[in-house]
Amino acid sequence: MLLRLLETGDAHLRAELLRRHRTETNKPAGTNRAGGGPRSIDQLLNLAREQAEARRRAEVKKAAEEQARRQREQAIARAEYLDQLSGHEAETWGQLDALIAAKRPVDYDRTVQLLVDLRDLYARNHRPDEVTDRLSRLRDQHTLKPKPLKRLENVGLATA
Repeated sequence: MLLRLLETGDAHLRAELLRRHRTETNKPAGTNRAGGGPRSIDQLLNLAREQAEARRRAEVKKAAEEQARRQREQAIARAEYLDQLSGHEAETWGQLDALIAAKRPVDYDRTVQLLVDLRDLYARNHRPDEVTDRLSRLRDQHTLKPKPLKRLENVGLATA
């Protein structure tokens, strides 16, 4: 019969084989798990809920792992950027003065980003007082320019 099934792919033969297999192993038709009878609708619904919950947990876990991976990559990239900035602090402070003097809102955004970078660099190098002093002088020099000072406040640099 197996040879005939392989050669012809006969559906009637397949059904006959399944019927004989169930008869010989004493499994009732409709049994789809070892050692038990047919499942009730409640059992099937519970199983479906359990599987859906397992899939949801797996998706949440995968998303958390992906987020952690992205955060690690961002931290590495940030550290590399700060390494490149290190040693160029004087030039960066000069660039900040020029950006603020230009009085263009786009330049103010760049100013704030550079100040955040310098703050992080100085903090990493255990010199936070230096950036605090420089920020105080910068704010004093530009007291008549409320827009860039407001942007500094928005990122927590106004009182740094």
